[in-house]
This record gives sequence, C-alpha cells and structure tokens, in this order.
Amino acid sequence: MSRTRVTGLWAATLLGACNFGGYTSLGKNDPSDASATPSGLAWPSGTNADDPARLNGWATYRGRANDVALVITDYSSWDSVARPESVLTRFAEFVGILVIAQPFWPSHSGGSLSDCAAGAYDAQWRDFGALLQARGRGSSIVRLAWQFNGDDVEWSAREPTSFIACFRHVVSAIRTGAPAVVIDWSMGAHGASEPPSGDPFDAYPGDAFVDVVGIDAFDMTPSSRDQAAFDAQCNGPVGLCSVARFARARGKRLGVGQWAVVTCNGFGDRGGDNPFYLQEMHDVFVQNADIIAYETYYNDPNPGEFCTSLFDPVEAPSASTRYRELWGL
Repeated sequence: MSRTRVTGLWAATLLGACNFGGYTSLGKNDPSDASATPSGLAWPSGTNADDPARLNGWATYRGRANDVALVITDYSSWDSVARPESVLTRFAEFVGILVIAQPFWPSHSGGSLSDCAAGAYDAQWRDFGALLQARGRGSSIVRLAWQFNGDDVEWSAREPTSFIACFRHVVSAIRTGAPAVVIDWSMGAHGASEPPSGDPFDAYPGDAFVDVVGIDAFDMTPSSRDQAAFDAQCNGPVGLCSVARFARARGKRLGVGQWAVVTCNGFGDRGGDNPFYLQEMHDVFVQNADIIAYETYYNDPNPGEFCTSLFDPVEAPSASTRYRELWGL
C-alpha cells in the first residue's frame, strides 16, 4: 500500500451533536456513509475498558471523547457469555458504540467447532442477541472469535470448514434477536498459525455473515522500528494494510480492536517505547478513514503481559506523548 506521511489529524465535519446514525449503517456495508464522531476524529476511535472510570480517564488523557469502547466478556460460563448483564449495566451511560469480544463458547466448557457448526449453541446466541436488543445495544459491534488464526485460543480455525459453519450459525442466531448487530471477523497480525494452510482468509465466513474485517496489531514479532520493517509487516500476508485492502475489495468496514506498543514480553521481539509505531498506525488510519468502523488502542496495565499502557500507568512515555500529539486536540 502506498502511504503518504500525515503529521496532523484530518478534521471531521460535524453533522450534528453525537449523531450515531451512521454506525447502524455498518451492517449495510456502505463505506461511503461516514458520520460525525463525538471525538471529532475522522474515524471512530476509543480504547478497551473494564469500567467506565478507565474509559473516561482515557478521554481525559487524550482530550477527546471515546466513540467506541472495547469490552471483553467474562467467558468462563454460558451465563456470562450469552447474558453479559454486568457489562451492559456498567456501560449503560456510555453513549458510544460497544465493541464486544465474544468467543464461540465458554472456555474449558468442552465446546467444539463441530458441535457449534451443528447448531448446538444456537439457543444461547439467540439469547445474547435478544439481550442486546432489549438493552438498547442492538447495533453493537461483536468481535466474534477474535484472533481465530492463533493456536492459543479454543476457537482457533484449525478446521476451517467447521469454523466457517460455526461462525455462520452464531451470526444467524444473534441476528434473530438483534438484526442490526455488526459482526466483526477479526484475526491477529502476529504469530498466526491457523488454519493449516497458513492463510487466515481461508476461514472467511462469507460476505453475508461479515460486516467488519478486523485485525489486532501489536508492535512485536516482528516489531516495527523503521519504515522498512513497518511496511513489510503491514503489507505481509497477515498485516493491517493487507486486511484493509481485503475489506475495501469486499465492500466491508475495517476494525482494529487491539493495537499497541509492547514494552515487555513480546516473545523476544518487541518494539518497546516506540512512538514511530504510533505515527505509522495513525497514517494508515488516516488513509483508510473512509472505511474504518473503529480502532481501539489496547491500554493494558496488567503486569506480566505486554505492558502497553500509555495512561494510568504510563509504561511507554515517548509513545504516550506521541499518541496525544496525534489523537489529541
């Protein structure tokens, strides 16, 4: 992808205060339908959050409202997966769009792609869709079976035919209760190993079952410390630029649910406190602003993981400053 250096934000034309009408159109796959964002950015932007206080803190840190909030359900039981009442209650006052990461089935529950593909979990997913609709979140973005191309998740696409059938069953079931739900088919950019072909696009469920084509992109394995490294990774078989091209070709929106600098672990190859990575990701977002459904920086303060936090605590001070320069007012 040919990219041009962008040093400032595009200014969004405000079409009305907090006008979220365009987000519903994500399900119609109309990349030309761009609405104003509460943040004032040219694309919907936010972060992950376990509670509204951290979400509000992120908005204060960057000086802009959050258009979206990425939440991951407690997937230890069907009750918390299919009926995430606690999540919806905590964020009841958030006026933006929820991006909800969901597995195919609860962890360590004995679930399988073959059972899912046969419709064994349809009832639970109908309940989930009905709950979203009842709680006024029927147009939420659901990141279904995210990072499916890794071998470290139970819902890995190691059997692509069963994965596709499972994905279709779950989507169809959710849509019975929430017909305007936005479905995100999202892969991981690093350490991908599934399906067996090594090509995650072999597990694409089909245009009728996908509204957003997504990717998670951490600055690691490989890290992007210079232009050549970033371009190679971004345009590689499992890179953000490649996913953006695929989404555009299919008339889909683009989602980037978990992206971040990595200052610890990183499987031996982390970019560290790398403001260059912030600039490059920003440039890609600007160039694809017309199709971006959302992007959420993964601000994770948990010790022993990837140490990505730009705010509360600041684990990457240079990157934190650069983020505010690029995303702030």
